[in-house]
Amino acid sequence: MSEKIDCPVCGSTSLLTETVGGTRMEFCLACAAFWEAETRTPEKMAAPCDNCAFRPGSPERRDKEGWQNLLALLMDGSRFYCHKRVPCEVAENDYRFKVEQDGKGRATNARICMGWVALRLGQIKKMHSFEPCMVAEEAEGSRSAPLSSE
Repeated sequence: MSEKIDCPVCGSTSLLTETVGGTRMEFCLACAAFWEAETRTPEKMAAPCDNCAFRPGSPERRDKEGWQNLLALLMDGSRFYCHKRVPCEVAENDYRFKVEQDGKGRATNARICMGWVALRLGQIKKMHSFEPCMVAEEAEGSRSAPLSSE
């Protein structure tokens, strides 16, 4: 059974799906909103999308300076949101995503990017990975274990 897809702006189910420049886009026939289509099935939503900025080889990662600037911005604890199903607006021969935020700066019309989540989990695991022998010594009442330098 397929999941009912509706417009994230007006809720209409009168949609048109087209591939534009290699990207699957959905267009609402009721309100003229458009967005990049979600290509993952519900059971695959915990994985990064097919064109996630955090995937190796993505255009974002190939731009070394831009990528480092993005990572620096995200190190303050900021969230990075998935672009799938976020309504777009036309901007200078291109389009950009219109992420709406609540009073606390959290997106109300976008999900957290699973590629960003994987990156953050990897950083957290790396920060808290202890040397096995030190963990055993700590369990026996020894001093704190040092962080791994890996």
